[in-house]
Order: sequence, then C-alpha cells, then structure tokens
Amino acid sequence: MMEFMPVQKKAQNDSIGSDRIEQSTSPVDFSVPRKYRNRANPELPAETHLKDLLSNSQMFTYDEVEAESPCIRVHQPDHDSTVCSIGNISLVAGKAKSRKTFLVSAIVASALSNSTVLKFSGQLPDDKRMVLYIDTEQSRMDCKKVLVRVSKMLNCAEHEHPENLVFVRLRPYPPKLRLGIIEYAINNIPDVGFVIIDGIKDVVFSINDEAEATDVSSKLMKWSEEKKLHILTVLHKNKTDDNNRGHLGTELENKCETVITVSKDKENKEISVVESQIMRDREFSPFAFSINIDNVPELIDSFSAPVHNKDRQPADYDHQTHRNLLRDIFPANDNCSARTFHDLIKEQLKKYGVLIGSNRCRDFLNFYLEQGLVINKGDSKQHKLVLNENQENTVC
Repeated sequence: MMEFMPVQKKAQNDSIGSDRIEQSTSPVDFSVPRKYRNRANPELPAETHLKDLLSNSQMFTYDEVEAESPCIRVHQPDHDSTVCSIGNISLVAGKAKSRKTFLVSAIVASALSNSTVLKFSGQLPDDKRMVLYIDTEQSRMDCKKVLVRVSKMLNCAEHEHPENLVFVRLRPYPPKLRLGIIEYAINNIPDVGFVIIDGIKDVVFSINDEAEATDVSSKLMKWSEEKKLHILTVLHKNKTDDNNRGHLGTELENKCETVITVSKDKENKEISVVESQIMRDREFSPFAFSINIDNVPELIDSFSAPVHNKDRQPADYDHQTHRNLLRDIFPANDNCSARTFHDLIKEQLKKYGVLIGSNRCRDFLNFYLEQGLVINKGDSKQHKLVLNENQENTVC
C-alpha cells in the first residue's frame, strides 16, 4: 500500500497540476450540441476504416481478458461489495442539499489514501494513484471547503495539499469547453486512476437532450476503458420524485457499474443515508453519516436501515440483483425444500430493506424456476432446489 505523503501548499499563482500536465497533440472539439446541428447526413468513415473497426471490435471465447480491478469497495460482515472498478463509470445521485459532495469527499479521501473512510475502502493500483477532481458548479470558497475537508480526512496539516490530488474548478466556462478541459486533463495528467465529475449536468446544454446524453455517456465509457481509470459522476435527483434528472440521468443509470443514492433521513435531517440503487456486484447494506464539528462526514455506527414493505414483483428487479440474491443462498443450501427457500429469500431481501410475505416468496421461487436460474431436482411434492450452474448464460 502506498503511503500517503502530503505536500506544502504552493503559491497562489501556481496552476493546478501544471507540473503533471503534458502537451496535447490532438485538437479539442468545442462544437455546439447535436440538437443544433444538421443530423440528416452524418459523416461516416471510409468503408476500409469501418472494416478495420469491425475487425478490431470482434471478440472470441479464447481471447485473454484482464480481470476487473476494484478501486473502491465497501466491506460487509459477510462479503465485500465492489462499488467502483477500473474501466467503468458510476454515479452518486441525490436531491439538493442531501450532502452528495460530503459523500463524494469521503470517497475521494479513501481513493487518495487507499484506506477506509466512512465505509469506502480505496484500492487504486500502484501505477494509477492520481485522483482528478472536477467541480463544475461551486464557488471558489465552497471548493476550498471541499479541499480542506478532504485534507482533514487524510489527517493533513494546515495548508497541506495531497500530492496525488488534482482539483480543477470549471464553473466559469460554458458546457462544451468544460467537457473539452476534462478530456484534455484525462488525456494528459499521468497516472490518473480515479476521476470525479461533481456536476455532470454542467457539461451539457440540456439535461433532457437524448443526443447529448448519449454523447456524454459514450465519452465517459470511452475514456474509462481506454485510459484504464474509473469515472465517478454526481447528479441531482428530481424534486418531485426519486428519479435521476433528465435523459442524462436515465442514460447514466443504464451505463453505470454502480448508482449510489444519498438522502436525508426522514426522522432526523442531520443524518444522510447512503444506499446502493444499482450495482453489478453484490449490494451493500444502507449506512448513514452525519457532519461533525470539523465539517467532516462521520459514520453513524448505531444506524439500522428501516424495513420497507415494497410490494414489488420479481420481474421488477434486474438480472444481476437476482444473481446476487441466489449467490447468498446457494450452494450452502443445496437440495433445500420450497419452504426453506421461502424463508431464505425472505431473509435475503430483508437485508436490503425489502419485506415480503409468503405469497411473494412463492412468486420469487416460481420466477426462478421459470427463468432457469434454479433447478428442482426433486418433484412437485418434495422440492430439492439447486442453483443452475449455467445461470450466467440465462437471460431474463
């Protein structure tokens, strides 16, 4: 594990990260959004180039593929949950003043130090220890507060700036220029392993423009894969419901490895609750934090997630969620009866704040049998349930 080494604050007129940025050889495109351009005749590369792209994009069963490298995890009593991994993108979402930036500050501190902050455990590779923090909307004073907060969580002395943090404030610039600066920074700051874009809506002209949403999400996926880093974005939820804002929120929700939500506790507004809305890996249990006298997020050990009665059908959950639930049941309970399975699925869902009755338990079992996720090796009277070993190939 790399030891955290703070450095003294530089002179006021020093450019942030100027000693780490190399010259770019490719021009930056600051073109207007697609909605203001003629989309009738899009230009495509020559046929020979398309042929090469197709050939380079093919995959085969015998291809060697690097295993995903987790960079942020959450430790649970019975398992670890991968929240962020190299080569992927993720999203922190919450309503205004839900303390999203406080939560992101904790994630940043864990990534900078490769240690545990709140419940987030940083695990950046040794050659990818740089963290790039992009803020698009806050004032200089608010950004300074974020920097001071992160430094306090790292136990820095006053005016010490983490040597592996590049903090960039883009509030003064228009959306496309912000996006261009972000791309330049990702391409030219060496050894970046973790990128935060606090205010992803500010790199588009309209949060409800489908073309812009697709363009931005495609860029994020491209950068994260090509540069072998993780990009964490931050977005508001709608005021009137619990949905992420606009087409951009929907697009990111579909593309992200993880979507984390933060909200103020209904009974105690001084507490913010963190939950996993969407995860490719196993979900973590909700936890809560408050802000202490030093203006730093602090874990509330005594918090227990309330159990909600969510009358949802099995088909309302995505395939990965079902896989995670079944992975917690089998193989420890191979050849179990239907009644035993009902108790087990009820217990697993309760961990995520979902309380179901006996009828819904039967719905879950019937769903798994119909989808081929679970196999009955017994008969209709005496079930002997096991996990389908080929479930990874099963499509819901």
